[in-house]
Amino acid sequence: MKEDILRVKTLIQNPRKLSIRPEIDEILIHVRELSSKIDDLKKDWEKSQTTTSLKRRKQVLIVLKREQMTSTGVGNAMGMSRTRATEYLKKLESEGLVKGEKKGKQKFYSLNKECDK
Repeated sequence: MKEDILRVKTLIQNPRKLSIRPEIDEILIHVRELSSKIDDLKKDWEKSQTTTSLKRRKQVLIVLKREQMTSTGVGNAMGMSRTRATEYLKKLESEGLVKGEKKGKQKFYSLNKECDK
């Protein structure tokens, strides 16, 4: 903030020193950085949609078709960690395929009624 005030003061005192070009260059650098970050996010999203991930999510749906379970139960049934099972369950919940219902400290997951058909 202080630097900006000093810069404005200098521009007012010496209007000939007004330079827009460095600011444009700085903006272009930020745009390139943002573009790179967007590309990285796109690659990460594409990786998360791999066939392995899709197969695992389908398996979670099959497990939940039998009965409602906690993430620990799903993890045990599928031979994976509770953390990994929770990740799949959260993705499926955000897609509307699974619903979560808290009972005390635990969250039980089940298929959404529309998906159970």
